[in-house]
Amino acid sequence: MTGRPAVSRGFFQKLLLSSAAALAIAPVARAEDWTGGTSTDWFDSNNWNPASVPTGGTAITQIDTTTNAPIIDGAAANAGALLYVGNTGDGALTIQNGGTLTNTTSEIAAQGGSTGTVTVTGASSSWTTTGDMDVAAGGVGSLTVSAGGHVGVGSDLVVAFNGGANGTLLVTGAGTTLNTTNFLEIGRNLGTNGAMTVSDGAAVTASQGYLGVNAGSNGTATIDGAGSSWTIATSLDVANTGNGTLNITNGGLVSSDTGYVGRHVGGAGTANISGAGSTWSMASTLFVGNSGTGAINITSGGLVQDASAILGVDAGASGTVSVNGGTWTNSGALTIGAAGVGDLSVSGGGAVTNTTAVLGDSAGSSGTALVTGAGSTWTSSSTLIVGNSGAGGLNIESGGAVQNTLGFVGVNAGSTGIVSVDGGTWTNTGTLSIGLAGDGSLTIQNGGVVSDTAGTKIGLSARRNQELSWSPAGEYCVDQ
Repeated sequence: MTGRPAVSRGFFQKLLLSSAAALAIAPVARAEDWTGGTSTDWFDSNNWNPASVPTGGTAITQIDTTTNAPIIDGAAANAGALLYVGNTGDGALTIQNGGTLTNTTSEIAAQGGSTGTVTVTGASSSWTTTGDMDVAAGGVGSLTVSAGGHVGVGSDLVVAFNGGANGTLLVTGAGTTLNTTNFLEIGRNLGTNGAMTVSDGAAVTASQGYLGVNAGSNGTATIDGAGSSWTIATSLDVANTGNGTLNITNGGLVSSDTGYVGRHVGGAGTANISGAGSTWSMASTLFVGNSGTGAINITSGGLVQDASAILGVDAGASGTVSVNGGTWTNSGALTIGAAGVGDLSVSGGGAVTNTTAVLGDSAGSSGTALVTGAGSTWTSSSTLIVGNSGAGGLNIESGGAVQNTLGFVGVNAGSTGIVSVDGGTWTNTGTLSIGLAGDGSLTIQNGGVVSDTAGTKIGLSARRNQELSWSPAGEYCVDQ
């Protein structure tokens, strides 16, 4: 799937309005407009036009004024088929002290120029929308869920839907929850700006997550604080074809089956995982720069873990991962530059682990890695290939350490592999082969150490461009 269809909610709004007009003669399908004529009490009929409280049979409930903005306090309310909080004007709604609201479809700040604010706060306070919910469909809208409140959405939840919309979603506090059965999209269409913050132990769940869905959209999610979580049953796309940013800080947790950062052409995504306990965990594969541009920064004790990972998947894609004082754990293979461009940097005592690793996998690809600084490590429990059929480069510097079983530099015809060990350590527990059918080069200098335990093979295909060199201060060890 590329960008999701940029269908405006306006079509559905007009359909519902037409339906309401057609059914206006039936008492069960009337529209109710909030006037706030006497108080903030939702259940006072004098605050509504016509003068009756909305029910499950109401076609449209509209709050388009902030005069005595309605409060649902400790009782159960029903807004019927469609609820507007700010349609063409300004609206606000508060649900508190165990109050509950149920309706089918919800729009906060529906049209351009409108504003809408909804707050759900307090233990047992809840808002259930059985269909879709838009926070800022076309205007400026916000939804805050706090202090143990709950919001449930039976279909899709979109924050910032149509062009020009600016939407914010805040879910905060221990015991506070938000669940959407289908998609949770932050920033859907061209010109939208959407933001979600999950903090102070709150929890959000969704079937699938998107940050920056279609071209020109902007979506940001911040998961902050110990106990704060965003759980996604399938995939999380940080920049589908738009612009997406994921921040996981101060012990926040995001979990998904798969992860994409820069999924489709035009998508530009960044994920920042920072602070002890901050984690993005995936049961399956992480794609960084799938067809777009993706970057991940793992810092200051942050953790990313997945089954396997690919950086720079398709031709023209670019994926980078920087591990600075953090940890990246791959239970399977790591490919840096599959058909595109991939880059890995490990510094500041950071650690990367995987089984097999490849730098520059396919013809035309490019994969590079830098491991630098004391305590910085990259460990492959199996083979490390630098230049499989593409171009691979590995630099180990200033106390950085790389370890693997078999090592290959320049494997297939047309490949190029270049390794520099400059004051670092490269340990091969099996054979190190430099130049099989490709071009391979290994340089050791400034106290660098390269070792293997099963012998070194240089220029196996009798090609010309195989090179092993080290300065007097460098060391090459073969332990047989």
